[in-house]
Amino acid sequence: MVKRSLIVSLTFFVAYNLFLFLFSDSKKYYPQNITQDNSIKVQEYIFNDNLPEKVIVGSSLAAKLNQDIMKNSFYNLAFRGQSVYDGFEIILSRKEMPSNILVEYNKILRSPQKTIVDRNSLKYQLGYEIKKNVLSQREKNQPVNMLILLAYNMFDLMQTKDINSSEINYTDKIVKEENIKTNGSMENVIKIELNSYNEIPPNNVINDKIKLLKKYISIFEEKGTSITFFEMPIDPKLCSMKLSEFIRKTIRENFPPDIYNYVEPDDCSNYLTKDGIHLVDKSAERFTFYLMNYKPE
Repeated sequence: MVKRSLIVSLTFFVAYNLFLFLFSDSKKYYPQNITQDNSIKVQEYIFNDNLPEKVIVGSSLAAKLNQDIMKNSFYNLAFRGQSVYDGFEIILSRKEMPSNILVEYNKILRSPQKTIVDRNSLKYQLGYEIKKNVLSQREKNQPVNMLILLAYNMFDLMQTKDINSSEINYTDKIVKEENIKTNGSMENVIKIELNSYNEIPPNNVINDKIKLLKKYISIFEEKGTSITFFEMPIDPKLCSMKLSEFIRKTIRENFPPDIYNYVEPDDCSNYLTKDGIHLVDKSAERFTFYLMNYKPE
């Protein structure tokens, strides 16, 4: 009985991996939770044979950027609940370096979490090799995820619609309609954020993070990678608060615009958030196009 169970299990295991190898080449995925979403992003990056030319690192704010729109020109390594420094570590886990790294600086003072590197066994060769060579061991390819993907694909077939910039038409009417949908308890949420954005962290925290940022950027510059800084839009009230202004000033003082590339911040009033700092989906799509198509004057 045990022998038969082992044979059946092994057969299903081999068959499922063969199926993934032959048919599963979709870039889309639908994670079951935040932790899995972060892990899938990591695995899609480190195990991809084709190195993206431009890689985005940042916090949960930049994680909202639409990867479907960016396709192969950019890769979004901004993680929910994590920091820009965690994205740097993932990039350094590959031998090849991208030509350009886009750094979201809104949450540049957030400390590295390091949980993503540990969770994905990047420090442990055996775990790394297993996930690299056995497709079924990657988070994206869990059977439940594949079933969810299949369900979404069937739904998409019934209402196929390509995303393009002409669809992101932010008329006053659309802004007002979405504002009504997201208004609800927004005022209370923004009040909480207003308190935190009205405070400047202690000097030792700021100095430590700037020192850490300089360390990483120096490593990438030695490897021939250029750095571009950008800012995610947030609620207009928070955009002009003390902390926002301070971070902008501090970044530019330590990384002068005549040496480093910058994507000039777009007008925050063009965007809507669901909680003051995280963009709603349509606004995230809008800023994705802005970031991709930005050309310095």
